[in-house]
Amino acid sequence: MAQDKHGLTGISDSGNHVSIFKKNKRLFLASFAALFLVATIVAVATGVNSHKNSKNEGAHAILKSSCSSTLYPELCYSAIATAPAGVTSNLASLKDVIELSINLTTKAVQHNYFTVEKLTASTKLTEREKTALHDCLETIDETLDELHEAQADINGYPNKKSLKQQADDLKTLLSSAITNQETCLDGFSHDGADKKVRKAFTEGSKTR
Repeated sequence: MAQDKHGLTGISDSGNHVSIFKKNKRLFLASFAALFLVATIVAVATGVNSHKNSKNEGAHAILKSSCSSTLYPELCYSAIATAPAGVTSNLASLKDVIELSINLTTKAVQHNYFTVEKLTASTKLTEREKTALHDCLETIDETLDELHEAQADINGYPNKKSLKQQADDLKTLLSSAITNQETCLDGFSHDGADKKVRKAFTEGSKTR
């Protein structure tokens, strides 16, 4: 997915130039969302036993409490709170928070897949760029498989697994998803223009 300076602004979409830089910025944001998920999963093994929600505790308080144990509490809360009210109002446990965060990330990654797929059809791309984009499609597809597996895993809880094993398995799946997204970004490592894009992706994820 590496881009030269012309490639950053050379993608044509319905007669208008669309910046690859802006379009593919979403790829890193999705991986960062997955990173936040891993931080949330870590809280399962350490916080779920010490925090049991009362029946009177509202969804807002549950979300706040669940996110407070993560590495990025504000990101955690804002990412989930933006979901439709009908969804967030049904949050009743940490499991619900984790399940919703996985679902939201899955949707974001699916959107990324279609965005990259659309970019591959451009006639403005170099062969190296086309190859990198196709590599990205493969890694995003693998990410979706891992997220779906994580969904199935959390949906099946509680099961025969211990709480720690459940958390460890989820962390493994989501860590692999992050690795896939980083592999996609490795295409932005060939020259100065690529590195500027990577830096912008990183900075964008911090300000999202």
